[in-house]
Amino acid sequence: MTLNGDMASQAPTLNEPLFSKPGVEDRRRLLALPGVLAIAGALITAAISFAILVGATPIAPDAKATMALIALNAVFVLFLIALIGREVHRIVMARRHGKAASRLHVRIVAMFALVAAIPAIMVAIIASITLDIGLDRWFEIRTKTIVNSSLSIADAYVQENARNLQGTTLSMAYDLDASRTLYGLDRTGFLDLMNKEAVGRSLAHAALIKPDGSFVMSAKTDADFAMPEPPPGAVETASDGRPVLIEPRTRNIMGAIVKLREIEGLYLYTIRLVDPDVIKARQIVRSNSDEYRNLQDNRRTSQVAFALPYLSLTLIVILSAIWTGIAVADRLVRPIRQLIGAADEVATGNLDVAVPVRLSDGDVASLGDTFNNMILELKSQRNELLSAKDLI
Repeated sequence: MTLNGDMASQAPTLNEPLFSKPGVEDRRRLLALPGVLAIAGALITAAISFAILVGATPIAPDAKATMALIALNAVFVLFLIALIGREVHRIVMARRHGKAASRLHVRIVAMFALVAAIPAIMVAIIASITLDIGLDRWFEIRTKTIVNSSLSIADAYVQENARNLQGTTLSMAYDLDASRTLYGLDRTGFLDLMNKEAVGRSLAHAALIKPDGSFVMSAKTDADFAMPEPPPGAVETASDGRPVLIEPRTRNIMGAIVKLREIEGLYLYTIRLVDPDVIKARQIVRSNSDEYRNLQDNRRTSQVAFALPYLSLTLIVILSAIWTGIAVADRLVRPIRQLIGAADEVATGNLDVAVPVRLSDGDVASLGDTFNNMILELKSQRNELLSAKDLI
């Protein structure tokens, strides 16, 4: 290798590092800014979503809110995937072109990706298994038996009262049929008989009605509410002579309708009160039972509905960690890449090369500073040799 003074005089000085081009740092920071903003926004959104899903905010985690959160998190997930894809493409292209430290860069990125992804994936798997086990306990035989037994007990109470009211109504109808002559001759006397029958049989109301549901006469009782009209179709159903029972729904009122055999065209319509607490409990149990069966029929759908929000949160955490790992790997590899590039330049005989030294690079900065001092020493020795050669 021939070294001469002209070569030394024309080379750049060490105060102008070969690998520190104007605007490179600013451009790198500008490219990193979308990633930083995306990660910050994604993590904040994920935290808010989690707070809403666990009911820690005034916002109810209903289906509409859940779908909105899934969509919002999906936007951040897609954006992070795009950013990571861009970085991975850059790393792959650098390795294909044989760029310095490209293999080290790939290994560091892979290590950070694994360290970030494995714990999050394990947590997601454990959470999924835990949810499945929890649902298994919900739908096991013992739980089904408890739910069905609760509803059966409430229904048994209502059915028992219905049988009692049916017997009472048939017995009263028999007495009224036996007094058909009184009905034709003395309506007032017949009404007195109805009053005694209704009070004596602990009925809240009793009335004679026509096939169209209109009232003919009503017994006077101590009930503090007006007698409700018979449900549509109930009188027509009772036209075959069999009693029709009217089960309580929203109120603690039970009714019965039976056709009178001896008084033409009239029906006996009776009302009895049942325990309101039992009816309320029955409504609650029935509602819960229906909800339980619906949940059982849509178990897999429910699992997916639970899993989707948490999957999006997990993806955000994983992708954020991977992007952060890539950024950290870039920061670690960049000084090493600059050192390798500078060493290659020195190998070609160029001693006017330097690497930029930043205190934020830590130990690698010390290595760069040592490298620059070494090159300065080599250049000084070369200049001394050239000077001695010129003297000779």
